[in-house]
Amino acid sequence: MTDVRHEIGQWRGCYNHVKLQSALGYLPPVAYIQRCAGRSGFSHCGWKITRGKVRSRRALSIKGRS
Repeated sequence: MTDVRHEIGQWRGCYNHVKLQSALGYLPPVAYIQRCAGRSGFSHCGWKITRGKVRSRRALSIKGRS
């Protein structure tokens, strides 16, 4: 399981910080969220940067339930 967690962590980091997403204007998700953070409506969009990590508010609320 340790190897699997490591591989998933590597994939997640690449996906969020490197892989360009056409739906986000060909930016990686983290860059898109950071660019949107300066806009006034960002706090209502369902995404949040916590401790340097981009997370959906839904993921944060599910994590808090356990």
